[in-house]
Amino acid sequence: MSPTPRDSADAESPAFLRAVSELAQRRPMVTARAIYDHLGVKLLEAAVPIDGSLYDRLNSRRLVMRLDECVATEPMVDSATLRDAAAAAIERLPFFAAMAPEGEAREALL
Repeated sequence: MSPTPRDSADAESPAFLRAVSELAQRRPMVTARAIYDHLGVKLLEAAVPIDGSLYDRLNSRRLVMRLDECVATEPMVDSATLRDAAAAAIERLPFFAAMAPEGEAREALL
């Protein structure tokens, strides 16, 4: 089943597309899924690295899906990265260390 076009009032703003394009220049970003315009034309395949030309390619088209649903930055945040960040905060900051005493309570929290 092909995706249906979004309402034109829901179209991406040029400012948002430019911000995504600029972010892609600072952080690795890829398409999480294929990106289609409202006519069904595939603009970008899934898993394609995004560069600064994103703005130029997408600004003139009405997309089927919201752009933020079609892109992902690398590295992705997942449970392992969140656990590592929390463990580091517990080790570094007394406030968090007091909330998570060593032992089973800390492991359960993490």
